[in-house]
Amino acid sequence: MKSSFATLVILGISVISIFSVFISIQRVRKRRGGASAVEKIIARYSSHHNREVIPLNLSVSSQVRLEQQVVFATKQPRATLVPHVTAPPKQPPVAQQSTHVPVAPPLSIHVSAESHRELQVPTGGTQLGSIEEVMSAKFVQLQCNDGSFIAAVPADVGQEKATPFEKLFQLLYNEQVGYVFQAHSEAYLSADTAGEVTIERLHARRYETWKLKEAKSEGNGAVFTIKSHHGKYLKCDSKHKRLLNAKGENADNSAAKFRIWSMECTNVFECWYKPKEKYQREHLRASDATLLRSAKMTLFTSPKDISALATPLKANQELVFDNWSLLPNSTTIIFTKDKETRELAESRGFTVDDKHEIHHTYNQPTYRGLFTRAFELGGTDVVMYTNGDILYTPGLQDTIKSVMLDLKQNNKPLEFMIVGQRINVDVDPTKVKLTSQNWKIQLKRWALQGSVFQTNAEDYFIISKGLWKKTYVPDFIIGGTAFDNWFVNKLITTADVVVDATNTITAVHVNHGKPKESHKATKSTYNTNLAMQYGGWAKGQVTMCDWFTIKGTVNNEVELWSRKGRLVYT
Repeated sequence: MKSSFATLVILGISVISIFSVFISIQRVRKRRGGASAVEKIIARYSSHHNREVIPLNLSVSSQVRLEQQVVFATKQPRATLVPHVTAPPKQPPVAQQSTHVPVAPPLSIHVSAESHRELQVPTGGTQLGSIEEVMSAKFVQLQCNDGSFIAAVPADVGQEKATPFEKLFQLLYNEQVGYVFQAHSEAYLSADTAGEVTIERLHARRYETWKLKEAKSEGNGAVFTIKSHHGKYLKCDSKHKRLLNAKGENADNSAAKFRIWSMECTNVFECWYKPKEKYQREHLRASDATLLRSAKMTLFTSPKDISALATPLKANQELVFDNWSLLPNSTTIIFTKDKETRELAESRGFTVDDKHEIHHTYNQPTYRGLFTRAFELGGTDVVMYTNGDILYTPGLQDTIKSVMLDLKQNNKPLEFMIVGQRINVDVDPTKVKLTSQNWKIQLKRWALQGSVFQTNAEDYFIISKGLWKKTYVPDFIIGGTAFDNWFVNKLITTADVVVDATNTITAVHVNHGKPKESHKATKSTYNTNLAMQYGGWAKGQVTMCDWFTIKGTVNNEVELWSRKGRLVYT
């Protein structure tokens, strides 16, 4: 009897404890504007795009802010096409971030009696002392144990210091998955399975989530460990090429301990937009603005003969030519001997030519022959080969101009190549017409409906004359496989600037036929053997490019970012 009574008492106490914990959780949720606010954001996003949202349910850590740019993972990720949150109305035009010579923020120094280490205290920063304080923070700086800071800087050009807004991360929190840190570029702090850390992914998925825990302090206030989704600790590492990795095994290692500073600003406009806008304006030169307005390119292709195509494919070629005729700052060359193709191209104002290298065995054009002829006819410093079935938005020219501007401002030679992934979409070309009024919004709509294709299938190559002249290209045949991967691999291993522009060049491919049909052709076997003979294609994927592009948060300008630069600065 006594045993039963004791059991009932223990059971009652357990129920009361569980209920108390539940009430506490609800109070915390209410104080932070938690799950209900996230549900509203997800509902709004899902309704706007008519797409299912994978429920990571990342919420704003303290309260939901309307100006917050939260990009949720979707089944059809397309980072650049998720609408940016509208910034405050005053948005004067500013060029892309240029030569990076940041001015150091004013710092105060605190010397710990225990460690005698000088600690940089960011102006306006408050050091957080507990997990509870971290959970309620909005914008934070992450400080390594040696006093330096994690920062999102576009390019490492030897500078030691980062600007305050580059060191500032927006903190997002969810009880189930943990914390997410979003940089001013709108990309997230991420760690892959090998423990390599990046700040380039524009969607918050599991690789972008972290667990925080209070650690034993070595002086200078509270410190925290930051563990990746893969169970390894984030740590500052002076021996690593990026000075940061997520390979830590020991939470007690001082390199795996971070101080977290909460900053006074509370929204993206005050924390990112205003300081970034001011910085970019101070570094803009008149000559750079002129370059942005005047840069031109030559687009070219060698399409299939229209006279041999069925009606839907003819309509698709007309759709593509209509799109190209609307692209600004470009000259288009169509290489063909087909009468119908010539007539269609000339009706759109294109140059038509057939005086290029023909392969002696297969009697078809070679890639090197078309590139060489395009430079001769176009008279521009930049040419672009594209497959004949790809449509583009103005982000194409924006990306080219921004890459050229970045190289110019950093006193680098105009030698670069740009590639990217395409978006596959199902559209009936016989039922749509592109006009000067509807083409931009129509392409964006199709892109949102489509899906990004694989990283090892490159459909366009934008290359500067300077780099082309330095690059030997064997006689690969147009339309055969292997050239795209070989070409990307060749330039990644030999050139300084090869750019993955998937984020900023929207390349829409209207599905037709069997995707792997051309792989069976004899010319594909020839191309494959040629590629193996001249170095292979080990690095022939766009994700292996050392550079990538992102749309800027201030004025929607394209920014060039490095995949190899350091991630830790003073």
